[in-house]
Amino acid sequence: HSSLAWALLDACSSFTKCAETLQCNLGEEFTIRILLSLVYLLGCPEEFGLVVHISVVLRDLSSLHNVKQNSSSSAGLSQNSLLDLYFRQLLPKIALTGPSFPWKCSEPSFRAMDAFLRCANPSTIGGNFDVVAPFFIHHLSNSGFKKSEDCDGNDSSNSLQEKTAEEYSVRISLMSLLQAILSDGSFDETIESE
Repeated sequence: HSSLAWALLDACSSFTKCAETLQCNLGEEFTIRILLSLVYLLGCPEEFGLVVHISVVLRDLSSLHNVKQNSSSSAGLSQNSLLDLYFRQLLPKIALTGPSFPWKCSEPSFRAMDAFLRCANPSTIGGNFDVVAPFFIHHLSNSGFKKSEDCDGNDSSNSLQEKTAEEYSVRISLMSLLQAILSDGSFDETIESE
């Protein structure tokens, strides 16, 4: 619901502004929690109108940590190096908050992961591909979906068609995301340098 998303965004903004006003450090764990909330908000439907406001909170949070923002990302947000700085801490938290794999495109965790990877600097993704690759491999392999089909073997034909459509939808979304990541030259440079 958009009202809940806006309430969470207001809370993140208030914490950030309060820390700015008091000139205090939020601490790593609290910063990660705010970033995780913002990443989930980035996964909200576009019609909620949150992206511009999330960008402002990310900018303010970055300035609190004396972290400069990078250029614009494919999602239209300013790539925030604070997301890159905490990449390895955020990715598993997103993965662990979701249901067991494979996810559906409508799952908040799937939408958050998609938004997070689209906003992260491709060179950061390349440098951390050891933790990113299992997500893609599991969702693009046949084994993840076959397990979910085997669990309830008495599916009707319509249910099986829905599962198949969802499987293809997830795969197409992930292939699109992979294409966006791999098409950036900084991803290749990072992979080649490691």
